[in-house]
Amino acid sequence: MAFDDELNITKVGKHLSEQLEGYNIKNMHDTTDVMEILEKQKLEFQQAYEISGENIQQALGTHNSLRMFFDIHRDTKPRIVTTTTINNQEVAKLLFTVSTNHDNYAENLRFAMLLHERLEEKFPGVSRGVEERDSYFDSTYNQDLFGQSVLIEVGGIENSMEEANRTVEFLAEAIHDILSEPNR
Repeated sequence: MAFDDELNITKVGKHLSEQLEGYNIKNMHDTTDVMEILEKQKLEFQQAYEISGENIQQALGTHNSLRMFFDIHRDTKPRIVTTTTINNQEVAKLLFTVSTNHDNYAENLRFAMLLHERLEEKFPGVSRGVEERDSYFDSTYNQDLFGQSVLIEVGGIENSMEEANRTVEFLAEAIHDILSEPNR
């Protein structure tokens, strides 16, 4: 699913975007092919977050109503770790990752915990929890650019598109619930 043009995690992000639109939540889905840019510019893999960070900064400069940022990935863990059954259907589990080495850490951690807790209330077992991590390649996953930013692992490399899409439907519902709360 990682390098397939038709079946990849970007499509799962698109499905999340569509689900949010269904709840009348305006959103932006960046489909920049960062790997292609890295190859064309002969850059190292660890520079991927520099490229995506430029897109985030541009979005922040253009849209002052942005309230959350999600960096959608899929995990390399085996299916037994990344899959559960909800409503008699197999779904991909979510893992929320928060970078620890920047000023937005506490706000991002609270946000990730809120997402995790809301999902667990409604769909027990769909979340693997919140992981705090010193960032890969000294990157903050661009979470330093904005509070309420989180990296989300949607299942793993052995999960199907259908399983991942079912899961982001749950995630969209949780996001809707959070945004519907007073003072959000």
